[in-house]
Amino acid sequence: LEGPGLKSVTVRLERRFLRGLNMQDVVDVLSRLSHLNLGNNMIGAEGVNALTAALEKNNSLTSLDLTENHIGAENAKTFAAALAKNKTLTSLDLDRNQIGNEGAQALAAALE
Repeated sequence: LEGPGLKSVTVRLERRFLRGLNMQDVVDVLSRLSHLNLGNNMIGAEGVNALTAALEKNNSLTSLDLTENHIGAENAKTFAAALAKNKTLTSLDLDRNQIGNEGAQALAAALE
């Protein structure tokens, strides 16, 4: 994932059912990615917690797809706190999650 001409790295891991150690492997390489698709992995609270810690420090990821990952309102609030600190993410897809009004409000506030 390194090279003098390498500007952007896209990784598509949708429908891999990443959890636990598998999710930690993704987080470990997050600093070298610009686009990450984790759609339909059911990462839930455990996955959100792992991503949150990484996103707070990340300065390369510009696009993150978390479609259909069983992310609820509380998970969205946790994620919002990381987004407030992250300055590089420009695209976030949370389609087909259960973030509700509270989660959406927390995310909107973090992006202001």
